[in-house]
Amino acid sequence: MVYGSAYEHNKQEFIDELHTVVDDWDGPTLVGGDFNLIRNIADKNNENINFHWVDAFNNWVNTWGLVELKLPNRSFTWTNNQDHPTMAVVDRVFASTDLEAHFPRLNIKSLSRLGSDHVPILVDFGVQTEPRPFLFRFEKWWLQREDFPDIVKKAWETPCSYSDPIDVCQFKLRLLRRKIKGWAWNINSTF
Repeated sequence: MVYGSAYEHNKQEFIDELHTVVDDWDGPTLVGGDFNLIRNIADKNNENINFHWVDAFNNWVNTWGLVELKLPNRSFTWTNNQDHPTMAVVDRVFASTDLEAHFPRLNIKSLSRLGSDHVPILVDFGVQTEPRPFLFRFEKWWLQREDFPDIVKKAWETPCSYSDPIDVCQFKLRLLRRKIKGWAWNINSTF
């Protein structure tokens, strides 16, 4: 993880350090953090851009053949939180091609920006072998379907071998969820 200087007079030292770190490292590489540098005009919402640092930063990326992992759900990763905010992409993650080859499902996503001027970035190496369970969410449109109350009634009236009220309730809710998932899946597939 890196933190680049926000001050002009320290930027060259930071870029030199980035070159040294990657040059000294032999193996798959992942470098991420707050670089306090942008790579192109689209990385900032105003025209206050020092192209010398843009070129120096891109030179570092290109020299070491790094691939930037792009955030699919954010345009900017930092804001100064002013009335007329400056926004920029200064938080980034870069990977070497051999790391990408070793982890082909490597990706990143942004998290909620709570109490910070930066967006947290989560790196997922994609090594989870078990599929994530389908998350059940109640859809309001189900209530408008004529057959929905019958699904609920049949599931709730299904006999249960449990006697403890909590166990009975859990059994019926699980059964109802399973029945609704199948019912909704069939309805969605007909549209």
